[in-house]
Amino acid sequence: MTEEQILYLLSLIAALYYLLSFKYYKSWGKLNLLIFLVYTSYFYYGLFFQSTEGRALGWVILIYMFTGLHLTFSVIYFIVIFFLNKEINKK
Repeated sequence: MTEEQILYLLSLIAALYYLLSFKYYKSWGKLNLLIFLVYTSYFYYGLFFQSTEGRALGWVILIYMFTGLHLTFSVIYFIVIFFLNKEINKK
């Protein structure tokens, strides 16, 4: 796989996660999807249309960094909230 295919796969996984998070928390899913769409559309626009003179690597790094961090923090938050709610409901 090339780095572009990995980038698209990471973005697809993140988008699917945010869409699936609607099942449990609708406002959380909407907020994350909105944030994801805003920064990825800006970074992908920069990657496709403003990547002259070697700037493409910078856009790729930004997409990896923002998507990876956003996805990591969202998954951690979802796991903590999901398990805390199960423990509270057991008592």
